[in-house]
Amino acid sequence: MASSSDSGAINPEVLLEALSHTYNPNKETRQAAEAYIVNARQKPGYLVSLLQLVVKPGVALEVQQASAIQLKNGISRNWKIPESLKNSKRRISGNIDSASVFEINDNDRVVVRNNLLQAMSLANERRVRKLLAECVMHICREDYPDKWPNLLDQILAGLKSGEVNSMYAALLALHKVVYLYMSKPRNERDHLEVIVSNTFPILRELFQNVLSSHNSIEAGEVVNL
Repeated sequence: MASSSDSGAINPEVLLEALSHTYNPNKETRQAAEAYIVNARQKPGYLVSLLQLVVKPGVALEVQQASAIQLKNGISRNWKIPESLKNSKRRISGNIDSASVFEINDNDRVVVRNNLLQAMSLANERRVRKLLAECVMHICREDYPDKWPNLLDQILAGLKSGEVNSMYAALLALHKVVYLYMSKPRNERDHLEVIVSNTFPILRELFQNVLSSHNSIEAGEVVNL
């Protein structure tokens, strides 16, 4: 997976250690870890590092989940910051669970958009995948199609990959994108027609192939999605 190239970016290994310590029973250790994470939010590479940790081999499940939660919260609250909050006191907060506001630089946005679907296919836990799908929906709301023109191509590539995890990730992303547009007024659904015309014709064949060729939990989830 690609990484952020900013020289001032945080170290994913240090962030990993901090996230693991947020479960530490020692109050001082836990508070120090949370303080580091709150500070890390303000640095380049924060969201990219979280995305890397979500799928990093050997990372404990609870840390992967914590990374995915922080990633989803960071994106949903900060991908587009309301003008009323840009200079708010909530911009920096000492609470790891707070709705603090932070800027996301352009390079991090590109890396996250280019790697979200791949991360969904690599994630081993259902809850993590669904959190990443929420990230897709939040970014799609603000960036598709102008700033995320290859989202549809990424979904199509996953649908046609023949690999169950990739197909499931693509379907999960597609489901969120369609849900997003179905919630819009009819006069704002032009992009939905393009998505449907490109994806739905291959879904029947995909489901038939999955049913006949794959025997796994992921295959069942593909059909049920």
